[in-house]
Amino acid sequence: MKITIWTSKTNQYGQSEQRPIRRSQDSSSSSDFFCPVTNMELWLARVPKSRHVFPNLSSAGKRATNHMSADCVRSESWQVLTTCGIIQALTTHLFQGGAATTATERGVPAWAVMAAGCWKSLGGFQ
Repeated sequence: MKITIWTSKTNQYGQSEQRPIRRSQDSSSSSDFFCPVTNMELWLARVPKSRHVFPNLSSAGKRATNHMSADCVRSESWQVLTTCGIIQALTTHLFQGGAATTATERGVPAWAVMAAGCWKSLGGFQ
């Protein structure tokens, strides 16, 4: 699967970039729970047709024509974390660091993690 990043903190005015995302190589059934490709396929099968991967579903009248706002992502994340018993004030930015830590612990080369997370310098990555 490939995703297109139109703009980012480190590329606000440049050309869009495509990033590959591979399916989990672990063949155990429990790995599907963590496989980003499998989860994206399941998500896309559940949401209405939309030009946005993450449409705003909070208002029935909008019919998924708008993207999910940053505030909505924060609110939904907070609800999930609270349900899981995590009551610390966490930001969505922490997911980037957590994903990077998991990837490096599983042997993904630093250059690949830096590219996926849009880190330009090793100092910012570490």
